Amino acid sequence: MRIVIDTNVLISAEISISSASRRLRDKIIVDHEITLSNAILQELARTLSDKFGFDGTSVSEITDGLIRVAEIVEPVIFETQICRDPDDDAILGTAVAGNADCIVTGDGDLLVLERFQDVDIISPSEFAEYEVGRA
Repeated sequence: MRIVIDTNVLISAEISISSASRRLRDKIIVDHEITLSNAILQELARTLSDKFGFDGTSVSEITDGLIRVAEIVEPVIFETQICRDPDDDAILGTAVAGNADCIVTGDGDLLVLERFQDVDIISPSEFAEYEVGRA
């Protein structure tokens, strides 16, 4: 299964070693294909640095690690804005460009869509059930 992990889930995975988001991220990395974009990686790096005080070396290690395990795609650019937050359109565009099966996100603006084109949009807590249903 091809999966886009939204920035908020990636951030949660990094700021708490024992978080459910970290376990989920690690499971997805092992069992599935991850699709990301430079837009997601840049937002991740900016947020970890600016909001959570991660130093440049730590941020580089995190993003480099993700680059090694993910397919990096150029997000599809939509003619009109889909979400209230344009950063969310980059998540949708990444999923479409990468032919993802789903986006795992905690972002309510994305979750309310439930599905965009052929991509399911699910919360981290829904992932296990979703994964079993797709097997």
